[in-house]
Amino acid sequence: MADVISQQAIEKRGVNHDVMRTIRMTTIGFCLTNDEYHKIVGSAFTMDIVLIVWLSLLHAKAIFSPSMLASIFTASVLLSGKTFTDIRSKFRQDYVSALGNSYKFWPAAQIITFYVVPAKFRIPYVAVASLFWNIYLAWITNRSIQRR
Repeated sequence: MADVISQQAIEKRGVNHDVMRTIRMTTIGFCLTNDEYHKIVGSAFTMDIVLIVWLSLLHAKAIFSPSMLASIFTASVLLSGKTFTDIRSKFRQDYVSALGNSYKFWPAAQIITFYVVPAKFRIPYVAVASLFWNIYLAWITNRSIQRR
């Protein structure tokens, strides 16, 4: 869904929609994401909410984000039939920017999740935030590689 929105609303592709790209991005999403992470963070801990927020942010930013983003970039480039050289170029072009945007987007989303959103609405809220993040990922991972 995020790739369809990216292609139609952001990239304005219209009838030139890249169906194979949508299939690739959907496959990557199914293989690399796990909703259990949010369920565990949202309900299993009984410690202070401030500690939950900061532990969640620390884990997400130090471990989860860099490795997940690298996996998505690598899979996207390889599944689109490009080479390992293209992976290197894609990382040089977009990885630091995407990781930096992750460091801006997700801490704000998680603080809102735990401080503003009532517990029963946290999973739907995170799902909507994830949709917007995935639209961005669909766009940046499929942006043309600029040769240097």
